[in-house]
Parts: sequence; C-alpha cells; structure tokens
Amino acid sequence: MELADVYLRMGEPSRAVQEYERVLQVRPKDAAAQFGLGVALAGAKRPDEAIAAFEKAARLAPKDPEPLLMLSRVEAERKRYPEALAALDRAIKIAPKSTALQMDRASLLLASGDSKGAIATAQAAVKANPSDAGAHGRLGNLLVATGDKPGARQAYARSLELSQTDAQILNNAAWLEVDAKGDL
Repeated sequence: MELADVYLRMGEPSRAVQEYERVLQVRPKDAAAQFGLGVALAGAKRPDEAIAAFEKAARLAPKDPEPLLMLSRVEAERKRYPEALAALDRAIKIAPKSTALQMDRASLLLASGDSKGAIATAQAAVKANPSDAGAHGRLGNLLVATGDKPGARQAYARSLELSQTDAQILNNAAWLEVDAKGDL
C-alpha cells in the first residue's frame, strides 16, 4: 500500500489506482486501502468509481467520517448538492462535535444556494466551539460571500484574537479594511 500512497503524493492517481487494487485483491476488507482507492479514483477523474470506493470504505470503517467527507466532496464537485449534503450529514452523525464537518456543511449549503442555512450552520458551529480560530475565519469567508462585510470583519477579528498566525485570515481581514476605505 505504501507504493500506492507514493504514487498519490507524486500526482499519479492512475498508477495509485492500480496499486490500491492490488492491495485490495489480497486484503479486500482493508478500509485504508479502500479509502486510498477512492482518493486515487477521484484524482483520476473517475467520480462514479470514487463514490463507490468511498461508500465501501465507509462500510468497512463505520466509525470513520473521512470516507463520507470525501464522498461528499466528490458529489459537490459534480454539483450534486443533495447527495453531497446527505453524505456529509452521515459523517456528522459519526462525529457530531466536528467543527470542520459543520463548516464543510455550511460551505455546501452556500454552494447549493441556501445562504441563510449556510450562515446559521456556521454560526452554530462557532457557538459550539468558540475557541476554534479556523471556524471563525470560515464564518468570515461565508459572510463575505453573502455580502455581510461588517459581520465578516467581526468574525475575522475574533479569529485573529484566537490565532494571529493564519496568513489567509490576516489577508482577508486586510482586504476588508482596504475595501471599506474604498481603495480597491
């Protein structure tokens, strides 16, 4: 399986697919290999097969939300938002306290056109984990996307209070300040 992982890191998903398939011939219930196969298939632009691989990985590792998260991302890339949200909701049932999964859900809701649901989901995630700087930053990004620049400014400020090292948040906050002054 290590060779398959190397091929993935080298950006050769088709070769990784072959290696993961070899591993799975010997160890058909290897959840990590099944997950890797899904990642490789997605990278090889074979989404239908990637979806099947992630579903199988989810069955093999029912307490691991990662296969469902990746399944959600493949569905989202295809703009199949109801399917993406369903997969992500399954992942959230496994890890209900995961702020990252909640924020991914908020992003999916926004992409599907539900900006109110996206903001409500993101705000609930931030409320559930108020010390998560990344969640505040992602809330800020969602607020910018929905046109709420004052709210975004506040979310970025809170993110920076918690972690002053996030270059993306520093950049986004600076952009908002420049935009507010009309210097763009």
